[in-house]
Amino acid sequence: MCNAIVFQLQIDPTNMLRLPILREVDLGVPEEYEAFKFYWEQGLSRVAGVKGWDDNDRHYTIISRARWPHGSGDDRMFNVSTEAFFQVLWENNYDRWCAQIEWLKVNKGKKLPKRNKENKDEPMFKGLYTNQDGGQQRMGGWSIQGIERFNEIYDLIVAAKYTDPDKPDDKSGIHPGWNLVETNFLARIRTELGIVAINAQQERNNRRRNNPGQEQPERRVRPRGF
Repeated sequence: MCNAIVFQLQIDPTNMLRLPILREVDLGVPEEYEAFKFYWEQGLSRVAGVKGWDDNDRHYTIISRARWPHGSGDDRMFNVSTEAFFQVLWENNYDRWCAQIEWLKVNKGKKLPKRNKENKDEPMFKGLYTNQDGGQQRMGGWSIQGIERFNEIYDLIVAAKYTDPDKPDDKSGIHPGWNLVETNFLARIRTELGIVAINAQQERNNRRRNNPGQEQPERRVRPRGF
């Protein structure tokens, strides 16, 4: 089992992030806390866009309440589809990432080779559910198995998150324990980082006053019209 990618959880990779995805997390268990910390601090940023879930957000609100600035309509930063897609991405790429890490260990100081006809079937270039050789494809090359797996995870999240899975409601129908895990984690990570500000702007102001020469978190700016 490859354990060098993010954290030291020696479990089946298809279940490695199941605890965070379904919020079945005991923050008092170090392995589960570290899994959720990776998911919160690094994983979700990969599916929220370049400026999503950054220092302006993730230490000041919980996942379920994260919103895009200046959004309209459904402005949630994360919905069921987003979290399900991250899980499928993880499963799809886990073995490939492990193979790439092992290659880099053996070939110290070198960059990963580019994919070509000769090496395209090597483990470091193969996804579990994706095919890169089909040209222009519906669903971007995701296999039927991958789409079915996404649907399975989507249904699991809906069942775990909502009090009435048939009528998912983010305003009043979320299981209390779902947000409680997020709230408790946020309080703990803020304590670890020494954050007392209620938002990123206040944190920047505090840093300027206390450490005039210290680099400040980047202020989020969005182009008009988006």
